[in-house]
Amino acid sequence: MSDSEDDASQFDCEMLAEIKGKNRVLLSSGAAKEFWLLDRRDQARMVANMDLWVEDRTLADTQFNGNEGRAKNGRMLLAFKIRKIRCYGFVCSLQKRKTFIIVDVDPAKKTNRGKPRILDRAKVRVVNFEEKYGEKYE
Repeated sequence: MSDSEDDASQFDCEMLAEIKGKNRVLLSSGAAKEFWLLDRRDQARMVANMDLWVEDRTLADTQFNGNEGRAKNGRMLLAFKIRKIRCYGFVCSLQKRKTFIIVDVDPAKKTNRGKPRILDRAKVRVVNFEEKYGEKYE
């Protein structure tokens, strides 16, 4: 296990994309099951978008949504996306690194707008993550 993976595991997450010492994308254990059930090609496309994000590249509207609403703690919910699949999460400074933490996955979004039930669940997961690990932010 690499140091980065070990760092991710202390937050009950796994690493999906990173630039050493800089940006990274973590997948929380609560979202992992849905993510790993996606078709392998869809997983690869999603991780390709995440690789662009960690490189600070601009993502198209078809790849990323920077405003899926706010959680009760004020944190903005964001989404990586491909076709009708969404990986919802938020950005924070974790261990002095810009980190996107995926807290929920919608594998079959049917409309242009997110499903209210899944968006609400993702927002609750953002709050829960921050309550558990927020003191470790830097």
